[in-house]
Amino acid sequence: MRYVKTPEDIARLRAIYAEPQFLQSRVLAVQFETAPEVVAAVLPPPLQPAARPLASVSVMDFAASNCVGPFAGASLTVRARYGDLEGGYCVTMPMNTDSAIVFGRELYGEPKRQARISLTRTGADVTGTVERFGVTYIELHAGLTEQHTPQPAEGSTFHFKYTHRADGLGFDTDPLLLHIRSRTVLRHLERGTGSITFRELVHDPVVDFPIMRVLGATYTEGDVFTYGRTLTSVPAEEFLPYAFGKIDAMDVLGVVPVGA
Repeated sequence: MRYVKTPEDIARLRAIYAEPQFLQSRVLAVQFETAPEVVAAVLPPPLQPAARPLASVSVMDFAASNCVGPFAGASLTVRARYGDLEGGYCVTMPMNTDSAIVFGRELYGEPKRQARISLTRTGADVTGTVERFGVTYIELHAGLTEQHTPQPAEGSTFHFKYTHRADGLGFDTDPLLLHIRSRTVLRHLERGTGSITFRELVHDPVVDFPIMRVLGATYTEGDVFTYGRTLTSVPAEEFLPYAFGKIDAMDVLGVVPVGA
């Protein structure tokens, strides 16, 4: 019965959960400064803004993985800190396959949602786009000018993991703050100039983040390995205002047409 796993199956699956591997990546990332008051407003407690209001938007493509197959995705993160830890708080993370969405939401609480993702390169020019509901609401462009010797890279990201109660009144348990470490084995690294365009989409309002100054773009290729842990729980009432940011606007999608 394949819905019920054997002890051997469970051991194999637990090993995958412990170290997800996202392989043969191509990633375009553009860094920018945003408004400090926007960073302060979007961070759930107990996260605090980092010293500078830095943000990054990425479009990525993975040709293989040990958990969800090939997929493409994107992310918008802002710099944050928890005690002595600093990393990116992930505001949104669109993906193009249901396998990638389900795995990341259930394991790490990642704010994933379905989207059309495109990452293309022509010579030194790289373009990444994210489209939902017929709107290309994230668009990145980079002109690559410098090739660098790739070095192993370490990453740090914060997510919140929670589920809504079945009666809709709060959460099953207090939300959990997770810290995800990533180790990237880079094979290729280029840098250059970049540009970012955000467009209005009520279901994923990235346009609320002002782009004060673009700091540059990077294009990388390599393999990514991630490791997660729980840092602390967050009182439910404190987290409640932030709990609906990773779902689409139900009050818009759920409007019943007149006469229906």
